[in-house]
This record gives sequence, structure tokens and C-alpha cells, in this order.
Amino acid sequence: MGIDPGTNILGFGIVRVDAAGKPHYVEMGVVVIFKLGRAQGAAMLAAVQHGAAVHEYAPRQAKMTICGNGSASKEQVSLMVQKTLGIKIESEFLDATDALAIAMCHFYNLTSPLAQKNSTSSWEKFIAANPERIK
Repeated sequence: MGIDPGTNILGFGIVRVDAAGKPHYVEMGVVVIFKLGRAQGAAMLAAVQHGAAVHEYAPRQAKMTICGNGSASKEQVSLMVQKTLGIKIESEFLDATDALAIAMCHFYNLTSPLAQKNSTSSWEKFIAANPERIK
């Protein structure tokens, strides 16, 4: 699952990887959010509390992984996600396609022998070390 916490819209996207290592579209959508930091924090905390690992990728890293260009536009990212997953996505869901790209970026980084394995943050460690900061 990928989450793209935009300024006013939080995009989410879910991909499933089959036994052959091919990603497939499952679901995506957008949520009009309250303050960005709160939405992002709530999403991360909910994931960790339900046993899901949380990893962060810089926008440039996700764009580079999906498009081969760290400065790719949202439209370019959307086009590559659509081609890779074999789906058609309307242009109003660019935040959701960014989230699908993040989920795919994570999968590619897990399986690539060239990926930097320690390039993501560990929110699980942060939460465990700072329980007083969770409200």
C-alpha cells in the first residue's frame, strides 16, 4: 500500500504482487484531508498499530524508480503506472496514482539487488523509542 500525503488530498493505492513478481492493481482513491501532518501521522500510526511496516520514499526516489527520471511530472508517473499495471486511470486521480507509484517503488526496492536496503525510515523504531509522543 502506498500513501501520498498531498497538501489537501491524501492519495492511497494498493498493489498485489503475484508469485512471478508482477505487480497488479487492487484499489486506489483519494481522501480530502484535514491538516497534512496530522493525516500523514494518523496513517502511519494506524499502519504500525495494525502490524504493517512503514517505509518512506522521497518523491524524487519514487519518480526515479517508476519513470527513470526524478523530476518526472505527476502525469508521467500516472502514465507509467497505468502502463505497468495495465489499467486506465482518470486524470483527477493523480494523487492516487502517486500512491500506487510509491507502493510499486517499495516493491521494486525490496526485490532489486541494486537498491539501497537502508534507504527508508523506520517509524516502528521511532514509535517504540518515543511512546510519549503518540497521543
